Amino acid sequence: MTDVEAINQALRRLATQRESLKMERQTIIDALPTKALKAEVLKLSVVSLHVLSALTKKELTGIELAEILAVTRGGITQAAKILLRVGMIVSYQSQNDRKKIFYQLTEKGRQIAKVHDEMHEKMDQKLKVSLFDQYDAQQKALILQFLTDFIRVKNDL
Repeated sequence: MTDVEAINQALRRLATQRESLKMERQTIIDALPTKALKAEVLKLSVVSLHVLSALTKKELTGIELAEILAVTRGGITQAAKILLRVGMIVSYQSQNDRKKIFYQLTEKGRQIAKVHDEMHEKMDQKLKVSLFDQYDAQQKALILQFLTDFIRVKNDL
């Protein structure tokens, strides 16, 4: 197998690795205080969890969420419908522009977002220590350039 084939194979494995998503969800569930919240997280997609996290900083529109999370507006709409239905967010119209609908966390949504963000902080720290600290700044710049180029080419396909 050539280097290019090995890299392609590793990238495909990375893109389709569902096991880590299950692990992330289980980590969140284990950290939640009530059975009711744990059951509700099972209904949420990864996009929904990231919507909750994005809303911790400020209220956002669907278009803003789509841009921040690099997800389609349709994906945000689906996630928002579920989050509204389970009471993790509320929506309201802008006073200045009635076409703009903003989303805001409820207390329930804030609890789950907090646990989700803490899980990502722990994972990021573990990656830093276990992986990123092995590379110098020049190597990390090359890795970042490769991944940026890969995403650009993949999006152009």
